[in-house]
Amino acid sequence: MICRVIIATAALLGINLITRANPAVDVVRLPSTVMQPVAALDPESGAVHMVWLRGDPAHGNIYLQTWPGGRPGVDAPIRVNDQDGAAIALGTVRGVQACVGRHGRVHAVWNGSRATAPGAQGSPLLYSRRNDAGTGFEPARNLLGETFLLDGGASVTADGSGRVFVVWHAATRREGATEKDRQVFVVQSDDDGKTFGPPRSLTPAGGVCGCCGLRGITDGTGRPNVLYRAAAVSPGRPMILLDQATPSTAALPVLSDPWPIEACPMSTASLVRAPTPGGRIWGAWETGGRIRLEIISAGRPILPEPVTVSPESGARHPALAVNRNGDVLCAWAEGTGWQRGGRVVWRVLTAEGTLSGEIGHGEGLGVWSFPAVLPRADGSFAVAY
Repeated sequence: MICRVIIATAALLGINLITRANPAVDVVRLPSTVMQPVAALDPESGAVHMVWLRGDPAHGNIYLQTWPGGRPGVDAPIRVNDQDGAAIALGTVRGVQACVGRHGRVHAVWNGSRATAPGAQGSPLLYSRRNDAGTGFEPARNLLGETFLLDGGASVTADGSGRVFVVWHAATRREGATEKDRQVFVVQSDDDGKTFGPPRSLTPAGGVCGCCGLRGITDGTGRPNVLYRAAAVSPGRPMILLDQATPSTAALPVLSDPWPIEACPMSTASLVRAPTPGGRIWGAWETGGRIRLEIISAGRPILPEPVTVSPESGARHPALAVNRNGDVLCAWAEGTGWQRGGRVVWRVLTAEGTLSGEIGHGEGLGVWSFPAVLPRADGSFAVAY
């Protein structure tokens, strides 16, 4: 795959383009101070809202910049968190996640740092949304409720009717809790994040891998889908896909990808919905050091077996994007570890989940970071890191 390379700062420093057949893949180099970029597509305008962390990895800040049509913006990034040093980058699993809801409103969720709750046991689950004027973000709120020991990162998803869902995993008691006591919880808003109902468990039987991130997304009907790593039996840390058809029914596991290990791998996952009405959902995760991918429709996997996207072991932290034609870009990190950077690798897949084209590589991935991927209005893609 021949790629086009763009060097960018928070504004844009320079451009160097080499064209290729559609879908093209551009590499966007962000400033070296940026960690853990995440792309959130506005399906109505085609704009991509990029959020990332910057500063001390133990207590950094979150910024957002809007990229019209998926191309680097020129406006200065705005800060998401109102309290200085509110976010965590350490471990690469607890940073910010974002989505776009009704009327283009951006919603963000992250694990709060010690700076947000000095002396408290554990991190708060912080949520903020863009204010009504669109000029900044509202003060963060803690949605943890009567759950405890927040660890692996949370997720936020919204639909076009004003519903917003925040999903995380935690324990129901503070003292003596183990991974087998952890459950996946969700809170729901029906007024664009202005208010939320109480937490409810999607996995009352418990058993969640403590320091792995999860991801949630709503399909075209507004039903939540959640990818999380379980820890209910030993040995084994399978990746589980949950589907909840209606809020009054239990969430059902509809996919399980086993991984017979004892320890937490500190993994993350990705879920993205195709921008077309009723579009499929694509999910990617790590199993055995490889990136695996599945297509989901109406809460059910449609591939007979998840596709292994990464050819080498050591692949981590996948990110997905789907363009207007249904093509998919999957990117991931390789060679990373505790206080160690690495490189970025990516691959294009067809709308049917078939691997397409050569594998792309990019060097210089920073410590505590991973790539973001995004679709563009012209059908091309970008990998940003």
